[in-house]
Amino acid sequence: IAFGGDMIEGLFNFATQAFEIDATLFEQYVNVSRLIVDVVRHALANYETVTVVPEWGNHGRIGSKRDAVPKNDNVDRMCYELARQLLADEKRLTWQDCPEDIQRIEMGNYRALLMHGDEVGRSGFASPQACNAQEPLADGLGAIYWTGSTESDNRYARDSLAASGVPSQRLHFIDTEAGRVTAAYQVWLD
Repeated sequence: IAFGGDMIEGLFNFATQAFEIDATLFEQYVNVSRLIVDVVRHALANYETVTVVPEWGNHGRIGSKRDAVPKNDNVDRMCYELARQLLADEKRLTWQDCPEDIQRIEMGNYRALLMHGDEVGRSGFASPQACNAQEPLADGLGAIYWTGSTESDNRYARDSLAASGVPSQRLHFIDTEAGRVTAAYQVWLD
């Protein structure tokens, strides 16, 4: 399971955000952590083993970009850690830490990179999977996947970024021996 960040909406990405959300940061932390646990438990009920690769997003940031808050202090990361600890007794679960800006996904011979959409433009990677790109997109070879986040239709994204899209997630089936995606689906969340 690749969690690509912006698991919470946050409070600090634009000036009026705190007045436009329907849950406090505490409520987001509690509810999102529980939802992550539910998703992983559902996967464990259906697969022999499950690996979680988490990446935190800019909406989990505490404070503005200019505040002197360490980048690793991120509410997305806190949600991931609480969920990981709640599932610590699951022997069939591997949960990677997210120490860098770009996470590595390795399944047999398959290799991919997972990065959050706000990282685009700061890397030289040729085949990133990026979440929170506001609009869904896949190149002709299917090597770059953009996923519209659940907040892609908010007013700030529309007016300030000139980008908005339908929220979606991706479901990929991987041939681990051949090291390739055998089927890829975009699941619309609207």
